[in-house]
Amino acid sequence: MANAPKLLHRSILTTAETPRVETVPPGRRWIVTNIVLANSSLDATTATVKLDGVVLVPGVRLEPTAILTVDCAQILTTGTTITLYASAAESIAAHVSGVEGDA
Repeated sequence: MANAPKLLHRSILTTAETPRVETVPPGRRWIVTNIVLANSSLDATTATVKLDGVVLVPGVRLEPTAILTVDCAQILTTGTTITLYASAAESIAAHVSGVEGDA
């Protein structure tokens, strides 16, 4: 199968105790190209994004109504994960997009 654009993750983040996790399916490879984090709350909140356990966005503080956009080209192979969480539940919306292809 050819590489194809893909929505890898979209959610409202919860806290570090209950992170959102996406796992690359068997026989597939993801290339993460864009991460968007948006704080819709009236309070400053931090957000963390890890790719296969390695911190990419390290507890970045987002002021009320702030948006953070990360453009990257990170390859994730079968079984690796994207983990996202915030310091306050229901405050940060996350959108991760990229490309999916054969491993």
